Order: sequence, then C-alpha cells, then structure tokens
Amino acid sequence: MKKVKPLLDLPGANERLALWKADLCEEGSFDEAINGCHGVSHVATPVDFSPKDPENEVIKPAVKGTLDILRACVKAKSVRRVIFTSSVAPVIAQDHQLSEYDESSWTDVEFCRRNEAYYFVLMQHGPVHVDDLCNAHIFLYEHPAAKGRYICSSHDKTILQLAKMMRERYPEYDIPIEFKDCIETLKPLQLSSKKLTNLGFKFKYKVEDMFDQAIMLCREKGFIPLTTMPTQV
Repeated sequence: MKKVKPLLDLPGANERLALWKADLCEEGSFDEAINGCHGVSHVATPVDFSPKDPENEVIKPAVKGTLDILRACVKAKSVRRVIFTSSVAPVIAQDHQLSEYDESSWTDVEFCRRNEAYYFVLMQHGPVHVDDLCNAHIFLYEHPAAKGRYICSSHDKTILQLAKMMRERYPEYDIPIEFKDCIETLKPLQLSSKKLTNLGFKFKYKVEDMFDQAIMLCREKGFIPLTTMPTQV
C-alpha cells in the first residue's frame, strides 16, 4: 500500500479512484480494468536509461504492452478513444537535426541501433509540466476533432540549459553543469505543438514552475535533503 499511498491521498480518491493490479508484460492483465471504460489514457512504459540491450529490454516490452492494452480496448467494446503518451524518442532521433519537429517527424530506427540514442534524447528534449500534460490528455479525449499524433511540449531546452538554470536557482545543491558529449553550442530541439494549440489547448506553466514545484515536493516528502553542500564549521 505504501507504493500507491500518494494516489489514495488525492482529493476525492475515496469516491472516484479505483486501483487495479496489472502488468505490461502480462497479456490480458488490463482486460478487467478497461472493461466498461469510455476512455483510456496509456502512460506506462518500461524505463531504463542504461539498458544493455535497449531493443529487447525496453522497446519490445513497451510495444507488446501497448498492443495488449489496445486489444483490451477492442474487447471491452465500450472504449471510444485511447490517448497514448510517449516520450520524444519516436520523434527526434535522426542522423541530422531538423529545424523543427512536428507530428510528421519520425525517429530513424537504424540510427538508434547504430548510436546511443537514449543519451541523445536525454540531452535535447522538450519539457512539459505534468499538469499541462494531464490537461492535454483530458482536452484531447473530450475534443471531437482530435485525431492522430500531437506533440505536447511547452519549452525547448537542452539538459545543459536546465542544469544551469537549476544551479542558479538552487545554489544549495551541487548541480553539475558538465555532461558527456554535451557542449555549450548544443542547440535545443524545436518541438512544435502548433497542432495542439491550434485546436485550442493552452499551456499554463513555465519551465521554472516545473522544477520549483518538483524541488518543493521532493523536500516535503523527504526525497532530497535541504542541501548537498558540505556544512561549514
């Protein structure tokens, strides 16, 4: 119960939240949870930032799990719309960086196999506040014209830019600003959310809000100390 306690503590959880046990790697385990639903938001995926065999340890289990959830939706016969959230990984990993990425952009699979594409994705990405993402889920589920892919990215930043911002805002933490193969001239990827915003969606949060709130929550929950700097005597 400790693992799901934050969910059970949410406002209205007693009246509106039901928890189900399921496993992306276990075929059919989502059938009961999805049965009777009108909408399904799929946000789960295996995560490993240093896999020895990315294709078999991360990608194939993610694909298998997604297909199983879609089969469960078909079996239910009640599901009207599925919102599937991915990362930028299927969009940006290519041999040559584009001036802008949109819903027509697809990752080059062979490029990923030849290179450390996971690290590439970490260095250049489009952060978005989790509340904006959740609101986008609801917005697209409810909007009758929603269809196909949508990029949901409110800011374009490199990991170096984010690290420098955090180091300035939180000097009490010894946040590194040097990363392997991440140079000063590295440019952020331009991820276009025009398709989403043209439909009427509006982002609410700044990039500073994301990290300020994350730091505050982690401090409150005791996940991080108040400082990592050595105490002066």
